[in-house]
Amino acid sequence: MNEWQEWIGRASSTTAWLDPAQANRMVATLDRTEVFRSGDALPPAWHWLYFHDVARATDLGEDGHPALGVVMPPVPARRRMWAGGSLQFHAPLILGKSAERRTTIHSITPKQGRSGALWFVSVEHALYAGGRLALSETQTLVYRDAALEPSAQAPLAPNAADYTARYALDSTALFRYSALTFNGHRIHYDLEY
Repeated sequence: MNEWQEWIGRASSTTAWLDPAQANRMVATLDRTEVFRSGDALPPAWHWLYFHDVARATDLGEDGHPALGVVMPPVPARRRMWAGGSLQFHAPLILGKSAERRTTIHSITPKQGRSGALWFVSVEHALYAGGRLALSETQTLVYRDAALEPSAQAPLAPNAADYTARYALDSTALFRYSALTFNGHRIHYDLEY
């Protein structure tokens, strides 16, 4: 058994207070006008404003995320990319209340791609509010060795979504979004990366 396989089934949890001010910062970032108050429902997918993997600066990898082995398994490849995900909304998350995120590493799958070895890590999040399941999320992350050349253009996603919207972020909005989601990944600020 490889060292990283021991991570399958590893679980953690974190609790967050759903501060309306954080949601209002996102409203401003998206140039919207509504004002959220305690008791209001958090818009779908805005939970990313609250539940963060927090690591000390000395525990960050070169890409700006927590180093492998801190939050995610120490797979051999080092370059992290978001490969996909799904969200299921069961009940609203209410601003001004606390919620809990329970995270489990579901699977780690090595594959061989055109660019070399790939490691797909599936992470499951379950968010609970008031003791009830409010949201189920699966994230699929892919790790590969750092490329010397840009990777090939990714294929377009199929048109099977229930809802789509386009929003073009300028550099200021991207900075603000990254700060709100506590996302220090280099792709958000390093053009060469």
